[in-house]
Amino acid sequence: MPEDESRALEMGVVDAWEPVEAPAPGSAGVYTWPAGGRSLRLALLDTSVPGWEDWLPGERDGAPEPSDGCFIVALDPGTLSPDRLCQLCGLFDHVRAGYRWLANPRAQPLDLPAELAPVGDLLSQWERSSELVREKRWWESSVHLLERAGEAISYRVSMEGIIEYISPQIQEYGFPDPKEVIGTPYSRFVHPDDFLSLANNFADLKDHPERVISFRVRNAEGEIFSLRTLSRMVLDPEGNTKLIGIMRDVSREERAVGMLEQANRLGSVLHQTSGVLFGAASMEDLASSVCRIIVEDDQLALAAVLDLDRPGTIMGSWHHRTARDCRDFFPRDFLEFLGRIPVTGTVQVPQLERETSFEHFWPHLGKNQLSGLIMLPLFRPGRRFSGILCIFTERSGPFETGTIRLLEELSLFLTHGILAIFDRTEMERTHDALAISEERYRHILDNVQDVIYSFNSDSVLTFVGGNVRELFGVEADQLIGKNFVAMAGLFPDLDPGFFSKYQDLFDAATAGLKPSIEYEIPVSSGGYERVLEVHERIHYGETGNLIGSTGVMRDISERRRSLKQLERSEAKYHALFELSADAVFIETIEGDILECNEAAVRTYGFSREELLRLSAHNLVT
Repeated sequence: MPEDESRALEMGVVDAWEPVEAPAPGSAGVYTWPAGGRSLRLALLDTSVPGWEDWLPGERDGAPEPSDGCFIVALDPGTLSPDRLCQLCGLFDHVRAGYRWLANPRAQPLDLPAELAPVGDLLSQWERSSELVREKRWWESSVHLLERAGEAISYRVSMEGIIEYISPQIQEYGFPDPKEVIGTPYSRFVHPDDFLSLANNFADLKDHPERVISFRVRNAEGEIFSLRTLSRMVLDPEGNTKLIGIMRDVSREERAVGMLEQANRLGSVLHQTSGVLFGAASMEDLASSVCRIIVEDDQLALAAVLDLDRPGTIMGSWHHRTARDCRDFFPRDFLEFLGRIPVTGTVQVPQLERETSFEHFWPHLGKNQLSGLIMLPLFRPGRRFSGILCIFTERSGPFETGTIRLLEELSLFLTHGILAIFDRTEMERTHDALAISEERYRHILDNVQDVIYSFNSDSVLTFVGGNVRELFGVEADQLIGKNFVAMAGLFPDLDPGFFSKYQDLFDAATAGLKPSIEYEIPVSSGGYERVLEVHERIHYGETGNLIGSTGVMRDISERRRSLKQLERSEAKYHALFELSADAVFIETIEGDILECNEAAVRTYGFSREELLRLSAHNLVT
């Protein structure tokens, strides 16, 4: 037996039922019940889907026969005008005609003609027609159709709060069998936090029958569902007041709305924080700006960033009540106390007045109306910054989960922002120092007489500085990027075979892993002879592979000419010294003989070796 049929039989509505055509929930259809020797036909019309007008009787050829009643159901009135709605209801039996807006029960009610009898007034009309019991059961079966269309749960509760009927669908949500639920108080399942407001709302239903009530329930497994109900007070045949209605699970919708609100909120805050990050001139400026965003968004009391690298120091803060940076708000000993609290994750202190560790600071906290504290770490391993984001609240009690998640996201963002500014500051400082150093060495290179150069592992010149233009008449830009051997064409005054010769010398040195080589370059230009001295250090990797070389080249032509002139002077002096007819001695200050000529040997009768062992005093005496 189909579920709807068994439910109808259980309610005592009909003996059996058979749908003329069973549409999918949310569309339209006409259902037939054999009851009391005749068939009752009920039309369920969902005006929010295409094709619903096909189920209207008498409006077109081939339309269904007139029905005994209808429920016109939709999310909201939509394009239905009052006149059109009256016309639709008039197509059915006036006793069972009516409408209901599922998603907007507060929509402006329509003044239907009295003969059409809106659903809200059916019970009173049935009572006057002495058909209360039969029609009440028929109305409950109609509600079951709404259950199928909107996945709703119907219920009936006594004024004492005892559940007298509830749809079997509750088992799909983890609740007991309806037979076990019926006869128990509805408060058994209501969430404790919503019980008082729910009781107050039900008490007002008599004056506000169309009010939509939302509350939470908890099943046997502890799962929490959000429900939305539409209820009405009715009188049973004995004159007792009952509460009947339909409720629907909106947990998924509320979670989606909550997630969307949280995402929008987080996106808005992060958007503001991103703008602050790019505009912040310093880490202190960034910290203060983020603290301001935090307290303005959540109406929190105060936010501050502690710099653990400088105990007792606040990097930035913001106070909501005074709307200003408040780094001087706390005494130093309190800041040092906060810095000693181990914060490796989110730390929540919902009631500071009950934490004995804060007892010394209770007067200060109470004076400034600070009751709760949230602490989040601002730290990255291996980085040179660590801190704590502290947020104070004015109210005691548990913190909202959404607020904690938002603050955790902001703490990560703030950490990245501080580190980015820290890196940027370090980079700027390094860049400035490098620029100064580079300028200093550039000045030295431009004024030194030597030529400094470097080659890579392929013997390609990568750098050259100094007076290369003065030595060779070639600009440095013409040489950089050239292979050593390929430079021969740039130096017409050099022997063409010089470059290949010294490349072979370099290759032989690297084959033997020699640390350096030295050689000279003779240059002849316009009859002017010059000599260049080269000292080149070779660089190797850890495996002995060639990395490159760095060398210094200097012009030693003047030194060579000075040496030759000195050699000629010494030869001339030596000839005069030896050929002199007089005895000539070279002595120290103490009179020791260092050298003598042949005339001295002949004059004193000593050999040269004997005279060199004597002093001038020996010869005088």
